[in-house]
Amino acid sequence: MAVDLSSLPERRLLPRQPRHWRWGVVILLCSLVVGGLMVLRWRVDSWHPSLWFWICAFLGVLITGLLFYALRFLAYEKHRDYIEGWNESRDELERSLILRGQPTVAVLAVSYCSGAGNNKLAQALRLGSKPLQSIYLEGQALTMRLSQLKPSVQNHSKSEYAKRLRGFLQQVVRGLESDLEIGARSLAVDVRIRHNQVLCNEELLSIWSAVTTNPRLTHNVVFAMDDDGVMWLDTWLDAPERHQLLVSVEINLFLDPIAEQAEAVTAVLLGSSQWCNTQKIDSIALVHRPVQLECAGRSIKDAVTEAFLWGQLRAGEERYFSWQAQVPGDVLRETCIAVNAARFPFNVARCHRLDDSFGLPGCAVGNVALIVASECAKAEDGPQVVLLHDASTQMFIVRPA
Repeated sequence: MAVDLSSLPERRLLPRQPRHWRWGVVILLCSLVVGGLMVLRWRVDSWHPSLWFWICAFLGVLITGLLFYALRFLAYEKHRDYIEGWNESRDELERSLILRGQPTVAVLAVSYCSGAGNNKLAQALRLGSKPLQSIYLEGQALTMRLSQLKPSVQNHSKSEYAKRLRGFLQQVVRGLESDLEIGARSLAVDVRIRHNQVLCNEELLSIWSAVTTNPRLTHNVVFAMDDDGVMWLDTWLDAPERHQLLVSVEINLFLDPIAEQAEAVTAVLLGSSQWCNTQKIDSIALVHRPVQLECAGRSIKDAVTEAFLWGQLRAGEERYFSWQAQVPGDVLRETCIAVNAARFPFNVARCHRLDDSFGLPGCAVGNVALIVASECAKAEDGPQVVLLHDASTQMFIVRPA
């Protein structure tokens, strides 16, 4: 994790101030006890001290007690000043980490092929579209619930897979290249590709190079097979060597149908928010830093609070819409409890679970989540909270630009 607030030590408690009345009572009692002992132990046949002697003796004990109190109070003030300075330094470090954790990524354009259509996916799903349907598969002689792209799988061969992928990628790239030219004709672009490894990386790169007409989309291509959901954004936000633009391509296409899964070929054009502001380029939405919920040494409640902190969402101040994808039931229950405890409760009427309508996006879950949240944020001009599970469970906030 590039920014980890849990690594900060807790604020230290200020020491308790010495109580004046308690010290006063102790000093007075000690003075009386010493004076009483002197009277009791004084020999009757010895010299009789004057009243002035007794006053001086009493004052001597009193002054000694006051001196001890002054030393104790001085030690308290030094310790208090040290703790206050330590807490101030700790709070300053926390503020700097929060500012470092709150930069956003701008979603500039999206392009995709999905079972629910190739445009306004979030609106279609919220209006009741359910591409996840029961389909009879003649080859396997069984009925399976899944979401397929058309043309659908027929002979389950790699050549057919490559042909289908090429056609879908052509549509996706065509929808993205016009947006790529706006205000960034000479700017280098990073490309990350994640796919379900039916084809090897070299074969997929060959198809990608064949369908792209913009040479900038073939120069800096990285295959992100080990990425976990959208957690790669956490690293990309802080990478000093990154380019200002990045195209995230995620592909979940069947060689053989997989129950409950959804086919999707997606591309999201992302840019540095600072660069977009400088160039005065409009964006669809702003994506805040994602947070991994299940992390050693940190509770889910702390992780949820951190995600809302990065998203600058305050408890009870804003209504948000929630998207959930591939989250196991037990993890979802724990997360709901944590969200309620952090005073950001989910509103059931404003939640959409992609698993029940769209299907499981598989290795395209990160892009699909970014697409639906960005489209919905722009459409209703409100924040979106995304909860998804890939190798781990993650949460992030998307806001309208």
